[in-house]
Order: sequence, then C-alpha cells, then structure tokens
Amino acid sequence: MQIFLPLYDNVGRVFPKRSLSDSGMVWWNGGSLTAHTQSPAEWLWKTGRRVKRDDLVIFEVTIHHVGRKWWTEYRHWLEKRFKQKDLLVRVQDVRVL
Repeated sequence: MQIFLPLYDNVGRVFPKRSLSDSGMVWWNGGSLTAHTQSPAEWLWKTGRRVKRDDLVIFEVTIHHVGRKWWTEYRHWLEKRFKQKDLLVRVQDVRVL
C-alpha cells in the first residue's frame, strides 16, 4: 500500500510534520512501514495548458489484507484533512523473493 501526501497546502504553507506522521500512522498496527521523507517526490500534472506541481511524502505499508471500504474512507478523510480534491492511495500485489 502506498499513500501519497502533499508537503504544502494549496497556498504554499508547509503542513506540520505532525500532520504527516499522524496521517501515515493512523492505520498502522503492525507489519512494516517506510516513510520516504528525506527526498520529497515531485508530482506533476497538467490542467489545460498549465503544469501544476506538488512535493510529496510517500508512506509505504506492508499489509496482508486490503479492506477496500476502510481504505476508501481513509483516503476521503485524508483528502479533507489536507484540503485536496484527490489523493493517491494505491495498492500493489507484491511477492517477496
């Protein structure tokens, strides 16, 4: 599971570190967690002719079962908390070799 969270609000103010770490940890009750915080990822997207940009922190979580309903509701909660129209929370099937 990956959770992509913005570092700045829509007017450029930095979100408090506590907001980011609390949001990434709300669900975590075991397994493993990786927070990519030292080198923010850059997210670019185009609306019309304008290119917009966000700096992101990515939380990666190893979980054994995906409760789709819970994760969907959590994503909506994060969107409200971070005042975002959309946030990306994605799941990938991984096999450990």
